[in-house]
Amino acid sequence: MLWHSKYEMARRGTQGLALLLATFPLVLSALVALTGFVWGLGLQCDENCTGEDWQHTAGAPQWTGLTMLGFVVFGCGIAMFVFVYRSRPWHALVALALGVVMTLSALAFRGSLSVGHLDRHPMGVAFVAGSLCVGVLASFLCAPAEKPGSDPRGVRPQRFDT
Repeated sequence: MLWHSKYEMARRGTQGLALLLATFPLVLSALVALTGFVWGLGLQCDENCTGEDWQHTAGAPQWTGLTMLGFVVFGCGIAMFVFVYRSRPWHALVALALGVVMTLSALAFRGSLSVGHLDRHPMGVAFVAGSLCVGVLASFLCAPAEKPGSDPRGVRPQRFDT
């Protein structure tokens, strides 16, 4: 077996595992988008529509903003999955970080980022933290390994046939 065949076989295994792991943040981002869509355009203030602030006012423009943030998070999840597929680890990490920042922004915007809210949902916090860790692991597993005989500086060795 040639060295490049062994390299490609080893690459496919780690790439497949990286893609499998990258599906977890993708699914989480889809759930965030679905939640933003349902809450932002459907439920809104539910039965608490007293008109005190935007969270208690049906049809407030901030609900549309919450929906948009959810779809931005989903776009980050898709981008992260694509970057893992294309073996671009740093791009995948940036997409993951942007998705986390947007998710935290949506939670802060909604007013659900206090310790009291997070203490009531420990499994949700664990799921989000686990997906973040799995996303980082997927990003590192998708990094292209160096082929045997290649120079890390990108310089190809000269071959002299005599």
